[in-house]
Amino acid sequence: MLAQQYATFNQELSYVASTDIEILTAIFEPHINLTCWQRSLVPNLLEYVAQINQQGVAIARSVPLDELAEALSRWLPEGAGKIAFIQDIEQLAQMLDCLFDNPDIGVRLKTLSQAMCPKFHTDKVVCRLVCSYSTTGTQWLENGDANRAKLGRASKGKSDEASGLYAADSDVFSADVGDVLLLKGDAWPDNEGLGVIHRSPAINPNDKRLVLTLDLI
Repeated sequence: MLAQQYATFNQELSYVASTDIEILTAIFEPHINLTCWQRSLVPNLLEYVAQINQQGVAIARSVPLDELAEALSRWLPEGAGKIAFIQDIEQLAQMLDCLFDNPDIGVRLKTLSQAMCPKFHTDKVVCRLVCSYSTTGTQWLENGDANRAKLGRASKGKSDEASGLYAADSDVFSADVGDVLLLKGDAWPDNEGLGVIHRSPAINPNDKRLVLTLDLI
């Protein structure tokens, strides 16, 4: 879990986190790149996640919000907790629509056995919702702790730890399982080159990570 919860905005920070769902609206603050709604998942949903991870799932589709639940019902295997899992994803999609008035959603749900994007980077998107349902969550850097000149090819093939992108392991923040992140990208208005710096976490050999991303279409 994050070391602190921020119920009020600190102008020196580029992210905020709280157990209050209203924290997600802070994404519209000009200096905020990431918002984190910290939450716990119900046991029957986690049991279904374990089943999905055992079987493996890979979904990448665009779907109107009003068709999402039906589509997920077709795409996902049967099992106890399936309804709760679908309802959770539908709630997150509805929140995204409520915030951005965009009912068409790009859905990606995938079981991972290794980090999908292991190096720190920014995304060329307006905003992306990310939620990890198992293992651990997305990692990110606070703006003030990162040297953006070391991103991508500028790292000269060095690891994030060795490139000079950040100074210490304590600079890396991690979301927990169930936490809902909104990540502001480089395509957000007036945010070119300032998207949140993030990466997928490393995964232990015997673990599986189920990650959901929702994008505005």
